[in-house]
Amino acid sequence: MRDEEILRLHDLYTPAQNLEKINLKYQYEQNEQSVIKLQGQVDFLNRENEKLQRQVDILKGDENGKMAAAQYEMMRKEVEELSFENGTLKKDYTECQRVYRDTLQQLDHMRLTEQQRLEKEREAA
Repeated sequence: MRDEEILRLHDLYTPAQNLEKINLKYQYEQNEQSVIKLQGQVDFLNRENEKLQRQVDILKGDENGKMAAAQYEMMRKEVEELSFENGTLKKDYTECQRVYRDTLQQLDHMRLTEQQRLEKEREAA
């Protein structure tokens, strides 16, 4: 009798444990989603802060207060960075075109080879 009551009470307690586990899992997943969302917001704010800092640096000028010279220097650096990126993109584009042409040639060769094979099979039949 005692053992039966212990088993009955255990069975009543076990679903509560499962509900607690499910609740903890749900809370953990919600926390993870919140962290991901907040991290995205932090990244966005960091990018915006960098932009604003560049603008402040331009407006502030250099140590002698030469705003125009400082602005020119900042723009020159940005142009250099963009020129480098542009050169890299041109190289990548040229490489993509070369790979595309090579692939087309291979496909044409394969198509021609397959056509010749089919013609030989027709002649043999």
